[in-house]
Amino acid sequence: MKRWPINFSLDITFQPWQEIDDATVGDLYRLEDEALLANAYLSPGFILPALEHLKHSASVVLAKAVHDSQLVGAVFLQLSKRSRSVPFFHLELYRSKHSPMTGFVLHQDYADWVLPKMLDAIFTWQRSCRVVEIVQMQEDDVWNRFLQRDNGDRINKWTEYEGYNRRIFRPKFGGDEYIHNFFSKKLRHDLARTRNRLAELGKMEWRVVRGESEWHSHIQRFLELENLGWKGQQKTSLLCNPNDLCFFNKLVANFTRNQRLFLTELLLDGQIIATTINLVSKSTGFGFKLAWDPRFAKYSPSILNIVELIRQGPDQLADLEYIDSASLPGSYIEHLFKDSITIISGSLTRRDLATFVIHRIQNVRSAMARLRSDRSLKVSPA
Repeated sequence: MKRWPINFSLDITFQPWQEIDDATVGDLYRLEDEALLANAYLSPGFILPALEHLKHSASVVLAKAVHDSQLVGAVFLQLSKRSRSVPFFHLELYRSKHSPMTGFVLHQDYADWVLPKMLDAIFTWQRSCRVVEIVQMQEDDVWNRFLQRDNGDRINKWTEYEGYNRRIFRPKFGGDEYIHNFFSKKLRHDLARTRNRLAELGKMEWRVVRGESEWHSHIQRFLELENLGWKGQQKTSLLCNPNDLCFFNKLVANFTRNQRLFLTELLLDGQIIATTINLVSKSTGFGFKLAWDPRFAKYSPSILNIVELIRQGPDQLADLEYIDSASLPGSYIEHLFKDSITIISGSLTRRDLATFVIHRIQNVRSAMARLRSDRSLKVSPA
């Protein structure tokens, strides 16, 4: 464990997100570039459009940790009346409905020292809130060291709801050899057959769109494809929701301005039939949105698009350390991406009644899950 530096002082302040000025935005971008963990979903280019255009953002506050005039820690917090796991007033790390991951943004040189001080300040700032809820955060060594460290009677109980391995892909290790070694024989056979059937309909092409000066046609095609699919039918597509569309357009403008966005596209006779939109933070890619033409659904164009990403990754995206799939457990991505990061959800509490309540809720849920599992395993009499 790292030793605490002598005379390490932090100025921790809290401000409503509506009061964030241009200077603070610049500080947040610099912190993103120097952060211990990359997280495009916490980039100011992502989170500020979400706060501006999406619902349930009025109570969001930015907690900033400054050391020697440098921003070394940041986290967006939201007051919540209740949640599925915490049935009373509490704080939670902000995560919009378009964000697959939340977390703290900590400077890589100071993370071990900043995290405990920020959490101590958060509990002191909102004394009536005995719980800080965190839903879908990447687990790392700094977090684990914090939990192992003796925090006295202030912040000392982490109750984990769930943890799972989210699949990632390391482009420089992709290629045909990766496909041969990781994909099952049956999967390779099925993909080859599907690809050949699609190729009978016309000329197939695949490309990465990155660093383009003109993004409009690519983004417009994605919006059209998303609206053609099940999201359009259920009125959940971006085109069906003006606020979500404004958020998306501003996000795209922010990330393209900084050349932190890339698309992968599968084309048939020059027409895009599958596309993904991905964000970049530091040297890491993050899956964000995908869409495909439902007319070609039986050819699995979205999966073929990902397979080409794997095949051509070493040539096209080798500068990225990895690409976060943003997938959930049970996704088809588990058959395509072999590496993973750990995503955790839980609550941080003090030693009091809140800890007891959270534990009892989780115990009841675990018991009910076991009961459902036992019932599903019972064999009906013949």
